[in-house]
Amino acid sequence: MLAGTDDEREAEALAVGGGQAGEARVLLGGEAIQAGGGLLAHGLGGQLAGDRRPAGQVGVRADQADAGLARRVLDGPHERRVQRVDAAERPRRPRRLGDPRRRLEDAREAGHEGVAVEAVDRCDVDALGRDPPEAIDCAALSARVTVIEGCAIATVDDERREIADGHIVCADGRIAAVGAGPAPAAGDGARRIDGRGKLATPGLVNCHHHLYQQATRGYAQQGTLFEWLVALYPVWLHIDDAVVDAAARAGLAALARSGCTTSTDHHYVFPRDAGDLLAVEIAAARAIGLRFHPCRGAMDLGASTGGLPPDEVVEDRDAILAASADAIDRFHDPSPGAMVRIALAPTSPFTVTGELMSQTAELARARGVRLHTHLAETGDEEAFCLEHFGVRPLQYVEDLGWLGEDVWLAHCVHLDAAEAQRMGASGTGVAHCPTSNGRLGTGIARVPDLLAAGAPVGLGVDGAASNECGELVDELRAALMLARVSRGPAALTARDALEMATRHGARCLGRDDELGHLSVGALADVALWDLDEAGYAGIADPVAALAFGPTRAVDLLLVGGEVVVQDGELRTADPVTLAADLRRQSARMAEWSAR
Repeated sequence: MLAGTDDEREAEALAVGGGQAGEARVLLGGEAIQAGGGLLAHGLGGQLAGDRRPAGQVGVRADQADAGLARRVLDGPHERRVQRVDAAERPRRPRRLGDPRRRLEDAREAGHEGVAVEAVDRCDVDALGRDPPEAIDCAALSARVTVIEGCAIATVDDERREIADGHIVCADGRIAAVGAGPAPAAGDGARRIDGRGKLATPGLVNCHHHLYQQATRGYAQQGTLFEWLVALYPVWLHIDDAVVDAAARAGLAALARSGCTTSTDHHYVFPRDAGDLLAVEIAAARAIGLRFHPCRGAMDLGASTGGLPPDEVVEDRDAILAASADAIDRFHDPSPGAMVRIALAPTSPFTVTGELMSQTAELARARGVRLHTHLAETGDEEAFCLEHFGVRPLQYVEDLGWLGEDVWLAHCVHLDAAEAQRMGASGTGVAHCPTSNGRLGTGIARVPDLLAAGAPVGLGVDGAASNECGELVDELRAALMLARVSRGPAALTARDALEMATRHGARCLGRDDELGHLSVGALADVALWDLDEAGYAGIADPVAALAFGPTRAVDLLLVGGEVVVQDGELRTADPVTLAADLRRQSARMAEWSAR
């Protein structure tokens, strides 16, 4: 993270911002700009464009002004003066969107109002509270504020607003303002980021992973899923805490550099005497600085009882349930803004018993945590379910109580149209992993049908042994291309892919109230992408540039307002050390593979 002391953080903030912040004023909810269509490319790489208001004055929606705002300010621990003013008159300057036939509306035409609030004293941010989130006094904040200005913004908010040239202000780990034009003045010591030539999006959300597999990349390159698993199970039997630590840190670092702020992990291999593996990967996520939703996975159906995995890697059912309850007790944080939440995740229909599936669902719902598993990934799995259970995979898990808004399922490649409708009707989420599906040749999920049915469809990189890259931004393009290969060029848009990687992913993890969108009050998980380079030159639509253009490391990544990546480089760990540790542990795995 950044330097530890307040003085050091303030010094760094001033260095980044290029000088003292403006005079202390107000910070209000950002003004709404016309939704959809595209973002203005004018201003990318140029001067700050747009109409400027006097310092301390910013447009807000009419429903954010008046009594709620006044009550917010006057009920604080220090007296405030509230002055209601009309929005500053601004000349009409229509700007072109990505579609040149459309134009942004002037704020005045959109029926917005302006208010100005002047602080007469300073107070600690914690005293301000967060209810309602539309107004926070920026003058009361110092090094805990980050201001990004001059960037294009794809908010992915409820209105799907896109702002051609705007600002985002992050305070106390949450978004305090987002809107068009320059930001309202911030307090002394605010970290200031020049966003010209860049696109801000919500931090990406990774919905499916197996981090330990980072140490076993490149194996079984021509294998089907079942062949790949049979080749790797004997190797994975020898993972331990050192392997998981190196693999998790390297995998999470790759995710961070690809714009991911929140990741899940499905860890289901627990060799005897391997150490406290779930605690190890949680510590790794804390070190890298990502929000983390690890799943306590499990396998209890070994080869001797009709399952696919060797008996040596399966666990006793009672031990699994006890370990699952223990994981919730030790690590699950249900509070708003949580950095760690636990889910329970028996691995798949061909590795666990129906009894474990149903008992895990009962435990998860009794404890208020989510459920996750693999489903309908391959034709082999479908054949297994028909042979052993007499039904297709979706019917099998539905009969065990595994459909619902608290469930998300990885892959769902082999669903028919009626099953896609059932997913949507039940609110069951899908983690779409297009690169892994391509690597293993499993097929292409019915993503357009699932989205049309109302199912949340997030993106996942899947384990690095079936997606050696492991970078989430790549999945936007992969999702677009695979959908269009099977369904034509209108099957999925660039904005659909971005929404899957953000808002839908947050919904799969049960965090869409505070993640996956750039809205006032949401967590300050922000990805800033540098589009001011030759690889993006001439792409007028920034969202299309991100989704269709060359993949690059994110320029700036904030998690809860804290810097994780800056100037495209990880700031929370040494990449050279991460690579050396992973290389060492991968060599250990290779030795076991050769035996």
